[in-house]
Amino acid sequence: MSRYKRLRRRAHDREGGLCFYCNVSVNSFGDPFSRYAPTIDHIVPKSRGGQKRSMINVVLACYSGNNERGDMPAEEFLRMRYERR
Repeated sequence: MSRYKRLRRRAHDREGGLCFYCNVSVNSFGDPFSRYAPTIDHIVPKSRGGQKRSMINVVLACYSGNNERGDMPAEEFLRMRYERR
């Protein structure tokens, strides 16, 4: 198993299979092109100096939530999502 897959599995287990941003169940074994496909997202984006593959800097995210966030800091993205409610 690749390092990325192990990291994704550990994040999946830690987050209980839920997207950190959307709180939806992430489709771990289904269609990899689904909007709920599992991805690893970096809390501090790599483009802003975040650690590449550290459990401290990653969360499980669905493809849709990860894509919507882009390279916005996680705290700012969550605040924006909360304010939209």
